[in-house]
Amino acid sequence: LVQARKDIVQSVKQLQESLCGECEMEVAVVDCEDCHESYCKACCEAVHKKGRRKQHTKFTKIQVCGQCEVVAAKKECLDCQEFYCLECCEIVHSKGQRVKHKQLRKIDTSGFRAVNYDNVNSMGLIVKQLTFSRFLS
Repeated sequence: LVQARKDIVQSVKQLQESLCGECEMEVAVVDCEDCHESYCKACCEAVHKKGRRKQHTKFTKIQVCGQCEVVAAKKECLDCQEFYCLECCEIVHSKGQRVKHKQLRKIDTSGFRAVNYDNVNSMGLIVKQLTFSRFLS
């Protein structure tokens, strides 16, 4: 019972850490190093649309686990071609054919950068967009 309670507390902590720091409703997918905050895509775009935050340039993509789709991924399985949080990776690779998967590696998101650019939408209006591109350091 004590271990089950600890597991629940740990799961709640992971979920809270995975949520957008602005709306606290959606899963965070962008980390702004200038704000020291993580955001869902919509909030990141809204918060960085005007004012001083418009000048922020240090964004990092947060790769979300493809299994639970909530917690930030920490490993990539090259055999599955999927990203996993530590807990899901352990569960998925503990039985069946996936036990044989040996090509697991830690994820490094430092090779991503956010790029702000103007895009013309279908109504001819200029819309600010935030996208990620991989670059070589």
